[in-house]
Amino acid sequence: REEREEGGEGGGRAEGISVGEAVVAKTMTRAERNKQARNKAREAELERQRQAKKANKQLNRIGEITKQVKKEVKDRDAAAQRRAVLKPEVEAAKVRRLGPYKLQAKAPEVLLPEELPKHLRSLPASAINPLKERFEGLQKRNLIEARFPKSKRKTLGNTWLGQRKSNKLKERAYIDF
Repeated sequence: REEREEGGEGGGRAEGISVGEAVVAKTMTRAERNKQARNKAREAELERQRQAKKANKQLNRIGEITKQVKKEVKDRDAAAQRRAVLKPEVEAAKVRRLGPYKLQAKAPEVLLPEELPKHLRSLPASAINPLKERFEGLQKRNLIEARFPKSKRKTLGNTWLGQRKSNKLKERAYIDF
């Protein structure tokens, strides 16, 4: 301590010494304590009155609230009734898939502006197969189920590739004991 007081480290303050004035707790008289209790009781009464006033306002609004709730219930019932009326139409409008495949929409065959001839008469007849178009139309209208052409198996010589693979698998699985 002596080193610090003489001008060493610590910034010039000694430990344990307070900087401000000493605070003395004032004793209250009986009249002051009574006055404080009356003020506390008055504040509590005012708060109770505020709460009662707030509750009365809410009670007075019960009519408005019930009207609002009834209107919301009425609107909800009307919406449910509209949905019930429209449900068969919506169900009928939905297209149900018949088979396991989805019909994939094909892009329309369109010529680019550079590919178009000068005269429309000179347009080449597109490779339209009427039977194929009719078949696709039936699939779109969901009268027949969607099908896709199967890819043909490749052959190697006289045997099918699928058969050769299965033979190889059988050979691998065979274990001689």
